[in-house]
Amino acid sequence: MKINYEKVINGIIEDLIGYAYEDIADQSTEIRELEGKLSKQSQKVQAVLPLLNEESRKTIEEYTWQVECLNGEYNNKIYVQGLKDCVKILKYLRIL
Repeated sequence: MKINYEKVINGIIEDLIGYAYEDIADQSTEIRELEGKLSKQSQKVQAVLPLLNEESRKTIEEYTWQVECLNGEYNNKIYVQGLKDCVKILKYLRIL
């Protein structure tokens, strides 16, 4: 059995990012307010989508999906870069 380590590591990173988001939201009133505004806007968009013709609706849904995917990839890359930077700092400080 061949283990896809990249897939396993990406799964761990996604879990850790999810925990970080929860922790940030728990501790930040500003983030909770922004999430509330986004939730209301999302409800408005969901109400409007059925009113559009199929092509327009699919275009907006596909665009939204691609933005979410890209943001997820950015989050993963930034998280990994943060880990790399942390190791560099620890090595510089001769802790590692």
